[in-house]
Amino acid sequence: MMDIENSFFDKDNYDILFNVISNEIQTKFQNSYDLRDLRNTLYNIMTTVYNNRKDSSTLDELNKLTLIQTTKQVILNIENESLEEMATDAPQFNEESGLEQIDEKFVRDVNITNVDLFEDLTTKIENERKMDFEKNEENIEKQLQDGSIQHESYQLLDNAAENDLKNFENTKFSKSVVNLDINSGDRRDILINSNPFKFHVLFGALDSNLSIQSPNVIRNVKNIELCNVIISDATKLIEKYPYIYVSIDEIQNYINSTSEQGRKSFTKLVKDKNWKESDDSNMNSFIFMNKCTDPLIFETPLASIGKLSFNFWSPSGTKIQDVQDVFQIENIVDFPDFLRFETTAYFKTTQLFTENRIVFKNLEIQNIDLQNYLLEKEHIISDIPTITASNMSKTFDIPKREIIDTTNGHITYPIYNILNMSIESCYILNLSVQTSIVMKITTLQSNPVDNTKLI
Repeated sequence: MMDIENSFFDKDNYDILFNVISNEIQTKFQNSYDLRDLRNTLYNIMTTVYNNRKDSSTLDELNKLTLIQTTKQVILNIENESLEEMATDAPQFNEESGLEQIDEKFVRDVNITNVDLFEDLTTKIENERKMDFEKNEENIEKQLQDGSIQHESYQLLDNAAENDLKNFENTKFSKSVVNLDINSGDRRDILINSNPFKFHVLFGALDSNLSIQSPNVIRNVKNIELCNVIISDATKLIEKYPYIYVSIDEIQNYINSTSEQGRKSFTKLVKDKNWKESDDSNMNSFIFMNKCTDPLIFETPLASIGKLSFNFWSPSGTKIQDVQDVFQIENIVDFPDFLRFETTAYFKTTQLFTENRIVFKNLEIQNIDLQNYLLEKEHIISDIPTITASNMSKTFDIPKREIIDTTNGHITYPIYNILNMSIESCYILNLSVQTSIVMKITTLQSNPVDNTKLI
């Protein structure tokens, strides 16, 4: 379940607020108001409302306050521009009527159930406006001197912090760059339906979520740039591609391409450099760089990014083939200086080979010393002892830990006594085939002038 911050800045919530206000404004001003201005105004007021909220504020209260403040700001914008022909149907303020009530259609469209609270809020606005109109010059001067009133004070929630337009005008926005590092091997549950060429990342996910995740939600996104991707491959297929396409399901493509796949993709990456894992390994790594595509810029900042789902495509638009990177172990044999592992099924030597880096996952065996050794670090495959004519195998070896005796110069190895040991669960993840992504995301941060905080 999302917290109030995620819920308030969620795209669906933003769209609801925008649609409600835009419908109302377009009706009142006869389709004359520029909706691009409304998007910017709504976004800025949402940020200000959230930054000045009470700890006890609910989503409904934040939505109501945003609706009221945005409507007021739009009306003031129109009045300040002296566009009388656009303001003909704007709310009229006079001594008899006070502030015209905001249409309760707002309440229905944002699914607000506490109508009484909304009516209380609008009544407060009416009373405050009526008082302002009734005050004579002498009373205004007196009360301004003793500080008992403040013009344009919209204390819409009981004892809430001020969320007036002055506060909004004093809010400054600064840019901040988030350097995002993503690796397909960082998924917490290796058995989920992911692989190095198809995976997703969750931002601000709960600890119980087992996907690849980043602890922080990225908010107020102004632009996104995919800088580079490192792809490893032993099939010699990737090395044939001069470039690849990368698509992100949650972000609309913005490439104007003669290629259908190009038009469906987030960016095009050009092959730059390659290297081999080691002389004995069959694994090659390729770095694809973004050398020509500008960052994707959002005219109105994206409220938040909760998920990014990546897919990779060849120049012809063919999905880059999924790679198996997880293997289940059914038996372990203890040799003097190495351990031999037998998998439950045959694997291709393009999937697992000598010098590949592996980590053990979901490990439950009846030998605590061996379990601790296997889990404490990544391991290097030292040998694939048996390979079929079809270049497949079921076994691989890793070296044991060395025990060095500096008094006599001897090296020994631990004996684990694992004959007939029960294996309840044992999997490995091949780190050498994982995909690495670097992105640069520019965000906007609000900095109210009189609300400076040390961080």
